[in-house]
Amino acid sequence: MQHDFVFRLSRILMNKVNHKLLLCIGSNFQSEEKVSAAKVLLEANFFNLHFSDARLTAPLNMQRKTPFLNQLVVAETDKDLTEVRRMIKSIEQQLGRTEHSKAEGIIPIDIDLLEWDREVIHSEIIKNKYFADFLF
Repeated sequence: MQHDFVFRLSRILMNKVNHKLLLCIGSNFQSEEKVSAAKVLLEANFFNLHFSDARLTAPLNMQRKTPFLNQLVVAETDKDLTEVRRMIKSIEQQLGRTEHSKAEGIIPIDIDLLEWDREVIHSEIIKNKYFADFLF
């Protein structure tokens, strides 16, 4: 708790802008392991993270019918949007996501940036029923 206060104070003193973001983590391959690993990497790159409960959901628009383990994440960063997108892509690659695996319908990890400073970035996910299920 005190570390968080010191961290926030240092950001204010350095005039760094904190951005709020909403992410959705998903996996349909080694799901529990990959989602856990993603959480660790997100915690290393962002601060003030809050995780929803994880839920199994049916795949959307995919041939492979393996369910996804999904989890929402609210976090903050002082990085800009371009850097955050690069960090997310890097985490996905570290955890085994490739174009080949995606083409096969095997998604070791998928991290979608849904909102940036309350601006919707990924509206097609937010409109889906499984997203609404997280909120209720």
